[in-house]
Amino acid sequence: AAVLAHWQMLGQFRLAHPSIARGRHQLISSAPYIFARIHAQDKVVVGLGVNAEQTLVVGTVFAEGEQVRNAATGEIMRVKQGMVKTQPNSQGLVLLEGIVK
Repeated sequence: AAVLAHWQMLGQFRLAHPSIARGRHQLISSAPYIFARIHAQDKVVVGLGVNAEQTLVVGTVFAEGEQVRNAATGEIMRVKQGMVKTQPNSQGLVLLEGIVK
């Protein structure tokens, strides 16, 4: 059940964000592996192997003060000084998306 829920969450994230398939890849960090995908108005930041409560640099993707959501955990936060601090899911995954108002 947990594996199915994980893959369903990934599938829904991919479906909601065309930038995953068609976006421009922008490497942010190689350890942990963090990258952005940007296509038209859609932009996401994906982190793999992220430690608990690690600060992620997202200032080149999301604007200062912008609200973002970690789709892997549901946590919502604001970009402060070009960074966000979020808890990854149990697999060390972070999926950041802007919140549409």
